[in-house]
Amino acid sequence: MAGGEEQYAHLFDGVRAREVTLRLLEETYEQARATIAAQGWDADWGDDAYLVIFAHGLARVRDALRQARAGVAAKPTDELGRLRGEWMASEAQYAVMKFRAYTLTEENKRLKWSLTACERQLALAERRLALFREEARALKAALAARDQAAPIDGGAAAPTAEPTIATRPGQNGRADHWLRRVWRRLTAGEA
Repeated sequence: MAGGEEQYAHLFDGVRAREVTLRLLEETYEQARATIAAQGWDADWGDDAYLVIFAHGLARVRDALRQARAGVAAKPTDELGRLRGEWMASEAQYAVMKFRAYTLTEENKRLKWSLTACERQLALAERRLALFREEARALKAALAARDQAAPIDGGAAAPTAEPTIATRPGQNGRADHWLRRVWRRLTAGEA
């Protein structure tokens, strides 16, 4: 990781995403939706706003268990309750941000893979384009040589002869075969 990413690398230690399907009463779902709308979390968090509510509930359960282990009184003062509420909200938002950062990191990896694949395809296409340009130059040279060798006698068409174009080493005549096909198509319109 480069730059500022290093300081947040520990956030993803052992992090994996799991998709869970929950059954809720419609009334509970509507209450959650109303809470999200009332708090404005839908604008801030979008579809992840439900994760905020889930993380709030999880933080509340963990806090209650901690209180039970520590023997804390069941009814805290108003200030303590307010601070606990802020702490739970912060923990919920942290959980959602961590999830979002994780999913964005995974998407970033996929984009890098796609970019690498595109760069390799571009390099291959550039090589093929260079070969096609080289073959086009050879065809143009063969056409120019044919035109210079053709006698000019009142518009009569000179007999067409296939140009001999040397193939590149290691191709075993494949380019020559391809060039002949192209040549036939080009000269078919002249007759």
